[in-house]
Amino acid sequence: MNLFNELSRIIMITHETKIAAHAGRMVKILDGVISEGELADA
Repeated sequence: MNLFNELSRIIMITHETKIAAHAGRMVKILDGVISEGELADA
């Protein structure tokens, strides 16, 4: 079960910045191109 927890990921797609702030990492896409990737404050 440890291996499953280490490898599992959830991909969340949203337009709401407040919801995205709960993620460990945010990647912003603008016109189909990755425009910015950042680590959120944890």
